[in-house]
Amino acid sequence: MPDAVGAEAPYFSDEELERIREAKLAAEVATTLRRLEATQIARHRLAASNWTPPPRAKEILVELAEDTPPVQFAVEDLAPVGSNVLLVAEAKAGKTTLVMNLVVAMVKGDKFLDRYAIKLPEGSSITYSNFELEGNMAKNWLRDMRVADDASDHQHRLFVDSWKGYPLPLPAEHVEDEIVDLLVSRRSSVWVVDPYGAAISHDENSNDDTRAWTNAIDRIARRADLSLVVIAAHSGSSSSGAQDIRVRGAYRLEDWMSVKWSYTHGGDVNETPPDDLRYLSARGRDVAVPQFTLDYDPARRHLRQSSSVSNKAQNESERWALKVYDAVYNHEHEARAKGDEPAPFKAGDINDALGVAKTDSKPGGKGKAVAAGRQYAVSRGWLVETAGPRNSKLFTVGSVDPRDKVVLQFKFNTPATEDAEQDTKEAAAE
Repeated sequence: MPDAVGAEAPYFSDEELERIREAKLAAEVATTLRRLEATQIARHRLAASNWTPPPRAKEILVELAEDTPPVQFAVEDLAPVGSNVLLVAEAKAGKTTLVMNLVVAMVKGDKFLDRYAIKLPEGSSITYSNFELEGNMAKNWLRDMRVADDASDHQHRLFVDSWKGYPLPLPAEHVEDEIVDLLVSRRSSVWVVDPYGAAISHDENSNDDTRAWTNAIDRIARRADLSLVVIAAHSGSSSSGAQDIRVRGAYRLEDWMSVKWSYTHGGDVNETPPDDLRYLSARGRDVAVPQFTLDYDPARRHLRQSSSVSNKAQNESERWALKVYDAVYNHEHEARAKGDEPAPFKAGDINDALGVAKTDSKPGGKGKAVAAGRQYAVSRGWLVETAGPRNSKLFTVGSVDPRDKVVLQFKFNTPATEDAEQDTKEAAAE
């Protein structure tokens, strides 16, 4: 028997080695193809398992010959039946307060913002899933809104789910089924999700993940026969100062919406609102509501459409005009209190007095606001503008005292005395 230890390795020519390599490569390619084909088939089967055949339309002339009902609104002018509403709110504007005003109006059969009628299926309920507030806080806020008053007259039931820390990992099939079962068991016609960022478990900047999540929301709405889905979300900081503010994160969320509500206040981003005024606009399919002003009652957490003030641009001009007026008035008053004649007060001096950089000229910035305030104050006679040296502009106090008018138009966050309230009523009567 030959000694294997000393045996020589078999010899392969270059051609034989090439054939071996090609055979191995062909085997690996065949294995990889089978694996990819299996993955593709599995993906298609998974997609098909969640697919429901859509209804088939008749030929369009046949359908047009039939009576077509007009567009029905769940919330008058603001949200058609079957729509997806995306509420985009600036930080500190109070998006949850606005959402709660909506659900309370639905429950009680009141007009939303004391203006917009609501029409939902009789006997249906509203499911409000809050992923941000602690449960007792949500109950206390709703109690402040008097949701329990006149309960026997309620038009719809309300379920408030406090799901902080329980995001929805959609499109997981068992999660989708659970939500559908919950909504159907409650006979809910409206599902409100607040806020989007806390309700998701994926990267909010991923369009692919957001598309999968919103597709699952659409399937839930169809399977549960919802009349309305409302998702509240935070705005991106880059859209501050605009009427139509952009949602934070993936743009796919705005692709998904049917209607967008933009909600802002008069202050700067991440700052406490300077007054009790808020601003709302709505746009989308069959919806075009320009920005309008809301009055906020902190004691009741109640929002209502204002009948005494105009849009945000004019309101902000008036608010900054008062600041500009105060700066010029204080300058002159302090000088005269010392027995001096006030020195000329230039535009740059006003900026300095208000702590606003002269170079702050970006859109929505304070520099623009101060300039608009100066123009407004001059146009109303609060200030007088004259030409100064080197093309400068000089400002002095005008003949019109703005304070009585401002008291009527603004509700600043300061406690009001009974005397002040009486003065306001007397001024309004005049």
